Amino acid sequence: MRIRLLIAAVLTATATVAQNISCDVQPTGFYSECKVDLSIVLDASIAMVNQNNVNALIQSIQNLLAEYVYGEVEVDLLIFGYSGGCNYCTYHNNYHRLCLDLKIFEDLTNSEGLYNSSLTDILNFYITVDDTWKQDPRNYQNVLILLTAIDDEKQVADALPIAAKLRNEYNVQIITVTVGKSTSEYLPQLATESFVSPSFDLEWDLISEIANTSCINSGVTYPPPDIPTLPTEPLPGSTVGPYLTNSPSPYSTGVFTTTTVRSSTEPPWTDPPGTTTTYYPPSPTPSSPYVNDGDGPLCAANHKQAWLDLVFVIEHSSVTFAQWNAISSSIMSTISQLTLSNTPASGHTSRVAVITYDLAGTKLQFEFTAEQTTRNVLIALNKAKPLPYLGEKADIAGGLKAAGDYLTANPSFRVPGVVLYAATYDDSNTNEPITASDGLKADLIKIATVSFDAANGVSYLKISKLASPGLDSTMHSSISELLWAVSQLNCRCAHGWNQLTVANISYADCFFYQDASAFQAFTLCENTDTDILALANTPARVDFIGQLVSKQKPTNVISVGLSREDNYSAWTWEHVYPYYGYPAFAQYLSDTDVYGYLSKSSSNTWQLLADDGMTTGRFYVCQRRSGDTDNIVDL
Repeated sequence: MRIRLLIAAVLTATATVAQNISCDVQPTGFYSECKVDLSIVLDASIAMVNQNNVNALIQSIQNLLAEYVYGEVEVDLLIFGYSGGCNYCTYHNNYHRLCLDLKIFEDLTNSEGLYNSSLTDILNFYITVDDTWKQDPRNYQNVLILLTAIDDEKQVADALPIAAKLRNEYNVQIITVTVGKSTSEYLPQLATESFVSPSFDLEWDLISEIANTSCINSGVTYPPPDIPTLPTEPLPGSTVGPYLTNSPSPYSTGVFTTTTVRSSTEPPWTDPPGTTTTYYPPSPTPSSPYVNDGDGPLCAANHKQAWLDLVFVIEHSSVTFAQWNAISSSIMSTISQLTLSNTPASGHTSRVAVITYDLAGTKLQFEFTAEQTTRNVLIALNKAKPLPYLGEKADIAGGLKAAGDYLTANPSFRVPGVVLYAATYDDSNTNEPITASDGLKADLIKIATVSFDAANGVSYLKISKLASPGLDSTMHSSISELLWAVSQLNCRCAHGWNQLTVANISYADCFFYQDASAFQAFTLCENTDTDILALANTPARVDFIGQLVSKQKPTNVISVGLSREDNYSAWTWEHVYPYYGYPAFAQYLSDTDVYGYLSKSSSNTWQLLADDGMTTGRFYVCQRRSGDTDNIVDL
């Protein structure tokens, strides 16, 4: 991730005293995998009213920078509009150096701040100040975070063409944050995503949400802005096929794409009578259009926004007696970062319960109906400390079953989840832990596990197998890892929908197989506001869709969300996302072939074919975004 900090400081003298940013403490960032090129624009203009407001916003930016884990970070710090004109600092790659530069700018704005400024100046400067970012060989998503008090109709109208250029030519994700106002009428028109803060001092929840939003396209790569078109003259020994197109994609970032063309090394295709077609070699395509070469969008991980019915299931034994303070400390560190409440009203709040288990049975130590405060939970944990004479075994299956029963008996709008703290593993009884954990998962209750040291030191691998994919940890895991695991308990689909899970990663996509036949041109999913036809744009997604179809009601053809307007247009997924050439078409495309669908071949693999969407009816697969910390859904 490259971070460029642009200080849009059009300055004048002021006597306000600076807040004295402290750079002595190295923060523990939360967002470790945020491969984007990030620029942060600070408005220090007269629109900020006074220097105290500027100082508060600078402090908020320092807090925002503390959200990221630094490693590959390159920081290009720029300032403009002060008495010396425009200037910039050399690249930095650590938080401390960036913080020191931010402190310099704080001092500078306190002596020369609050001149008139415009959004046009800010965006033009961002485009022209440094060409090197536009030639970044990584071609990662450019993210521009604009924090400003300017919400003027004329200023926004003047800046709209520049913002459009940033989005369409340079694939910039623009995040606006309107500060010092309770609402924002005009500024969001420039943005891909927008936020509003009534204060100049941003709340931590808002800062976390901004940081999370800046990372949603982490690892996504784009072609450079000036994409060369394919040659108009055929390569030696070839002629241009009739379905070669090169037209702008309606993708939201305006990226320019080219439809896949056939390689001359592929098996020959049968041409329609009267045509002669040879093929260009296909252009290189990314291995995946998703984050970190993944197979879908990642679920949000903003733990403060979690909406969970969370049961902590804790082992009672002589082993955990010796480690009870460490277990309590871990649990309290986790729940202190949640927004606790047992209100029945829908919102980003969580309820906590505590259940302990030993060989004799289980006990509810803290319940959902109790006043949800960290103090009350701590008191309950202190009272729940096991006795020293307990044995080294405990009924882990009974603890999990008790949690499932309690969650079933006390439902709410929240997502049910379990965090298991265990040190030993006993599968000698009839209650088998794997069976108990599978029962919870079948009821769409995810499990996170935290393994503590056992006397024999062999229990971790067995305990970790009880966790939902990717949600196992140990007593040595960092708090940020535990908070991430808890946040992913919110990553869940509604009943009847199937969550995309690949290689222990649960993605924010849910699939539903509709076994009702319809022409693809007229296919509608259940909720037209949230549901779209499935994107089958990676091998794992194609495989997942194929398995879903095979398990429910097998068929050989399935409609998915690939289409084009006509034979001169680019193929896109659901008229939004670019088609990068996977899957490759397994047929010659005629002018009337405008809908792509999956068809099972004679070798029992799924291949991509196309037709006019109005000749043959097919079953279809829909998808929608899953619930996660940022997205409350009806379960």
